[in-house]
Formats: sequence, C-alpha cells, structure tokens
Amino acid sequence: MTSFCRRSGLCLFEPKESTLEISRQLQCSVLVASVLEMRGLADMENIEKARAWLSPSLNSMLSCLDLGRNAMETSKLWNSIATLGNVVVYGDYDVDGISATVLAMELCTRVGAKVRYFIPHRHHQGYGLHWNVLESLINTGCETLVIVDCGSKDKKMLLQAREAGLNVFVFDHHLVDDGYCAPSFVVNPQIDGDPRSRQLCATAVLWTWAFLHSGLPTDWLMERLDLVALATVADCMPLNELNRSIVNIGLDQIKRFTRPGLRELLKKLDLSSSYLTEEHLAMKVIPCLNAAGRMELADPSVNLLAGVEPVSGFAEKLVSLNRKRQELSLTISKQVSSVMERESCHVIFGKTWPIGILSGVASKVCNMSSQPVILAAPNKKSIRGTVRVPTGGDAIATLDIVSDYLQEWGGHKFAAGFSVAPEHWDLIRNKLEDHLCLFDTPDISINALDFNPDNINSRVFQELTVLGPFGQGNPVPSFYHPRQGIEKFTSLGRTGEHFKISLGSSEILAFNIGDLLDELKDGSTLGWVYHPRLDVWRGRPRLQFILDCVVIPD
Repeated sequence: MTSFCRRSGLCLFEPKESTLEISRQLQCSVLVASVLEMRGLADMENIEKARAWLSPSLNSMLSCLDLGRNAMETSKLWNSIATLGNVVVYGDYDVDGISATVLAMELCTRVGAKVRYFIPHRHHQGYGLHWNVLESLINTGCETLVIVDCGSKDKKMLLQAREAGLNVFVFDHHLVDDGYCAPSFVVNPQIDGDPRSRQLCATAVLWTWAFLHSGLPTDWLMERLDLVALATVADCMPLNELNRSIVNIGLDQIKRFTRPGLRELLKKLDLSSSYLTEEHLAMKVIPCLNAAGRMELADPSVNLLAGVEPVSGFAEKLVSLNRKRQELSLTISKQVSSVMERESCHVIFGKTWPIGILSGVASKVCNMSSQPVILAAPNKKSIRGTVRVPTGGDAIATLDIVSDYLQEWGGHKFAAGFSVAPEHWDLIRNKLEDHLCLFDTPDISINALDFNPDNINSRVFQELTVLGPFGQGNPVPSFYHPRQGIEKFTSLGRTGEHFKISLGSSEILAFNIGDLLDELKDGSTLGWVYHPRLDVWRGRPRLQFILDCVVIPD
C-alpha cells in the first residue's frame, strides 16, 4: 500500500569504503553489501554473521532448535504406539492450518495409518476444538487424534479425549497464558521453546518436530517443505535465517516437484513455476487457498494440496471463490473507510458482514489508513471480531483491556480475534474505541538507497534475490528516486485506483492510490520510494518497479 513519508523520516544510505570491503569479503555485489550494511546485517567486525545470514544452513539451525520439553515427550509417545489405528487430523481453516493438516495426514499415512481429517466451519463452528465434534469422532472409531494449528488452550477437552482412550498429539504455535502447564503431548514452542522456534508457524512446528524426533527419512521430509513454505508466507512469520531457509527450499520444491493440485492452481492463475516467487505465493496463490475457509468450508483447499481428484475442479473452485471474496472485500472496505472517515471511529460493526473475510478487510484498511481498526459481525449467538493495528500498536494488549468480557480471544501483536456475547458488545465497543482513539500513529521511517531505476536491470535484480525470500522482518530493499519535474501520470485499468508514473526511460507503478493522485502530482513532492519485482506475463518474466512511499516535505 502506498504511504507518505516526511523527508526527515527518509534515511538515504550511500556506499562507503566499508561497503566495498564487505562486498569483497562476501564476494557479493556492492548493491547487496549496501543493503546488508544499511540494515545492520553486516560489518567488518563480524563478517561471518553476514555470511551465515546470506547462506543459512538449515541442518545446522535445526540441530540446535529447541521446541520445548514436550517435543521429546511427544516423540516417546509417538514411537511407543504400535499402530496409530484410525487417525483423524483436526485442523484450522487458514493456509497454515490447511498445510499442517495435509502434512499431518501424510506423516500418518507414511507410518501406515488410515487417515481422515476434520476442519471446523468458520461461520457455523468457529476456531478451535469443539467437544461435540470430539464426541462424534470418538463414537465413530477414531483411535488417534492429531490436532494442528489449534488446541493449546483446550486443556480440558484434550484430557477428556485422552480419558476416552484416544492417542492425542497437538502441534500448535498460538500464544498461551503465562504459567500455562500443557499436557505432555502438546508441542507448542510458545510455552517453553527457544526464541527461534517461537517464530515458527504451526506447519513448521510439526515439520521440525518430525525432522528432529519422528525418525522419518530426511529426503521424504525435505520434499514436504513446500507445505511449510506456503504456511510460513501465509502466516507472515518473521523471515529470520531459519524461516528464510525453509521458504527458499520450499519454493524450490514447488518449482521442481509441484504437487498436482498446486500445479493446476498455478495454471489457472497463469503463473509459471519456473519464475515463482514468495510474492506470487502471498499475492495470488495463498488468497485462493484461504478463500475456501473464508467463504465456505476449507475442504477444497485441503483436497487440492493433498492431490485428491479432481484437482482441476478444486483449483477452479478456489479461483472462483477468491473472485467472490475480492468483490465482497472491496465493497466492505469502502463501507468501512467511509464510516471511519465520517465518524472518526475505529470499531465498526456490520450486521450482514460475513466474518470469514473481515480479517483481510481489516488488514487492508489498517494498511491504507495507518490506523488501528476493529471489525465485528454477528455469528450465531455471539459477535466475532478481528483486530488490526499498525506498527507501534499491540492487538493482544488492546484485547486484554476487555478480556474479562470476552468469550474467546487470541492472536499476535499486529492481529488478533475475539468473540463476545451480544449483551456485552456495546460495553466493550466503547472501551475499545476509547483506547484506540488515543493511538498515536508514529511517523513513517524508511531506509533506502538512492538509486535510479534505470540502473536496475534483470542482472541487478537477480543479485538482490540472494537477500530473499522477502516478507515480514525481511522486506524487499527500498530505493529512492528524487522528483525531476518531468513525470507523467497515466491511469491504469478501469477503476481509477492504479497509475503509472513515467520517469523518462523508466516507470513506477502506483497501486491502490485512488484519491491520492492529486497529492502525488503536487509540486511539493520530493521523490518516490520504490522496489523492484519480477512479474510474469504470458509465461515471460519482466521487471517492474512498484511505488511504496511518496516523500513529502517536513
């Protein structure tokens, strides 16, 4: 999303003698060395740290990873069971939950178990374990229950399932209360894992546990990093050395050994696996996989990744559902933005909004407005809501203010969800509004290299890819180009939301700027912060430059 940055918030980096020396030591381009030095990832006093960051060793990092003491206890239980019998994998409806479900099914099938899965309906049942479902599974012959991407907080139900005679395994990454004492079969690094393991998504928790403790063949497990890469990008996990390595190898698996279902989905999206990037996953593939659970049931996405036939039919359905989600999201986004502007509020209730798409809408509105937002809608006998806050905010701390009135709540620093009884809604809405109206949006601060897009060609872009994959915690390098006064602005598409800024021989694409065009054209604008990306059109790659920020005077 395009934003504005004051000149005092723009820190321009220029290569120094130390940059040239780092380039020589690491045998990388000066441009790559500049980005490393600008981000504090490289200095001459500890060049090996930068070397390890550029070429992280997955095996080395896994060998010292600590998922918590229950990881070993769960391994002992797993290996002590002669046969898992009839297995049910109980998952969640987002891409992390879907990927973890498929991975768990393949792990259990590998050891000879008969496996089926269950994912709750987002609208009718909601997140997490439900005792009526567990009772049904027990009554229909389930012998082993593998729970992924949920379950950590459902201690009572977990112990009831164990008392009913089930083998139970939980692999999760959601936050738990301080001092929480988990049953020995719950693997969740948030409880007592090391810092690096606490930055894993649920699919990665399951995969790393299997790598370290299951005894399954390494080669077989490495082939399944495609699922872990999808989940890591989808859940916006920090791209530290471990997660970058996972996504890198996972992307390579997708390119070389694409699952039949993924191959069909890529074809429907006109994406070439040869040129596939993490941005393609985030912007095109993952929204389709998420659409099923947001609009209906998550089953088509599970079946697609698991290779259930007809994969072509599942791919077509996901693309169709995502189009419907996009249309509905756009309508609701406009409603929300209008209310926020007209009433200067942050907490908005929609009587007819489907809760499945509110998280995406809230993220978009939060990014575009740089304001915290809470969206809520009725769901059966309760009201469910989603919280998004910009940098400087804390979604969990926000909900903590009203936690005594909430039925359920949880999430992460920038995103959280909750449910509340209708009779408490007016009270908590007022409390949350009072809290969020005091939120002071910090001025944007950007580090960028002063670099003309004319000097970035496909070779230069390829050099930059050694710094990827890019995403949360490891953004695409930013570049700055000062305003020359010769720029031309051309509308793209039919909606009037997108524009092309012609700089002469190069051009920068500005997406979703809409009413901001007049401010972009304003003569006081100082310049543009942009990033390069690889686009593929009709099977052929092309380099594009995307506007991130407009630099304005202080």
